Amino acid sequence: SAQNDFSLILTKLALAGTRVKAGDVIAQFDTVAQQQRLDDYNDSLVQLDANIKNRMANMGAQKESHLQQVRAGKASWDTAVLNQQTNQVVSSINAQLYDVAVEQGKAQYEQLVYEDDLLDQQQRAQIQAIELNRDQSQLELQRSTANVKKMTMTAPMEIGRAHV
Repeated sequence: SAQNDFSLILTKLALAGTRVKAGDVIAQFDTVAQQQRLDDYNDSLVQLDANIKNRMANMGAQKESHLQQVRAGKASWDTAVLNQQTNQVVSSINAQLYDVAVEQGKAQYEQLVYEDDLLDQQQRAQIQAIELNRDQSQLELQRSTANVKKMTMTAPMEIGRAHV
């Protein structure tokens, strides 16, 4: 069917010698395939806009979930620091465990903060990709719309004979 998208079948032609007024159709090609393309591009735009809205909503939830992990990581690190402050009154083994817990808590928190920036970049890239697809469909829609308009030729002025 891709080959038939651009076939030109003349569906209307003014008869030679016919008097026409400005704006009268003097020739028209079959626009069915182009109209189908327009419908497809319109449907695609609607779907891509819905995808963008859906992705943005999901991103908000994903971002909030990650921020909750960051807050939990910070709280865990803070707890480890508080426990470490009791090192002078606990056994040597517990003191060492508290020291390790502080280092682990700090490392986990810093990793989560680092991942937060990566998450932001990833989400922006995902939205950009969908927007680029939408923009491409918009361009194709404009091109197809222009093609449909070109498939109908009208008389530029009143003439006694149609010269086709």
